[in-house]
Amino acid sequence: MYRDEFKNDLYNENSRCFKAIDQYIRKKFIKKHLKCILMLQELRKNENEEFPPICPYAYAYVFWKQTLLGREHFYNNLVISRRRPGITVVTELIESIIDDYKTKLFAHTNLSIYDNREMFNWVLNRVTSELCLNYFYEWLKIAVEGAEQISVPNRDKIDIMLQNSIPRAILKHNSDVRHNQRIEIMLPSVARTINLNEFKCPLSTKTMKKLLFKMNTFKPLSVAMRIYENSSDENKRIESYV
Repeated sequence: MYRDEFKNDLYNENSRCFKAIDQYIRKKFIKKHLKCILMLQELRKNENEEFPPICPYAYAYVFWKQTLLGREHFYNNLVISRRRPGITVVTELIESIIDDYKTKLFAHTNLSIYDNREMFNWVLNRVTSELCLNYFYEWLKIAVEGAEQISVPNRDKIDIMLQNSIPRAILKHNSDVRHNQRIEIMLPSVARTINLNEFKCPLSTKTMKKLLFKMNTFKPLSVAMRIYENSSDENKRIESYV
C-alpha cells in the first residue's frame, strides 16, 4: 500500500471516478447554468455597476467542487492537476475517509499479500461515488440562502456537511482473496430529494447571458492591478468587496 505504483493507480482510479460524478452533476443539474458558473468564478460585472446576483446552481456546484478538490480559491479554473507529493487522491477533502476504507480493506481481505486491485478499486469507487453525490446534495440544501447572502459555510459547518455525506456502507465478501470473490455492498436508501422549484436562476434571461462576455472580470489579481493603476475610492471599495 506504500508503493508508488499502487499510489498512482489509486490516484488515477479516484480521478476517473470523480470525473464521472462531475459529468453526471453537470448533465443532470447545471447544463443550463454553465455561463452562471463562469460569471461566478470569474467575478464578472459591468463597469460602474454592482455585481450581479449569484445563481444557486452555480453556487452549489462551484463550492462543492472547490472544497472537494481541496482548492484554496473558487475563482480559479477548478481542473484536476497532476498528483502532488503526499496526495493520494484527487478528492482531497475526503482523503482521510478513503484512507480509512483503504486500511480496513487491507486488513479484511489479505490485500497486503494478494494483489486484488480490481476488487479494491471497485469498493473505493463505489463509496467515493456515494459520498461525492451526498456531499453535492448538502450544498444544494444551502444554495439558495448562501447565494442570497453571498457567503459560504465555515470549516466547522463544512465538516458537518461532510460527515452527513459519508455512506453507511456494509461490505460482504470472502476474506480469502485467493478464491473468486462475490462482493456485495449494502447501502441504506438515501432520500436525495431537493425541491428544485425553489431554485430561481437570476441570470437566466437572454439579455443577461448576452451581457456576460461584455463584462469585465474582477478576480483579486485584476482588482489588484486596478488599485496599482488607479487607487480611487471606487476601486478600493471593489477590492474590499472581492
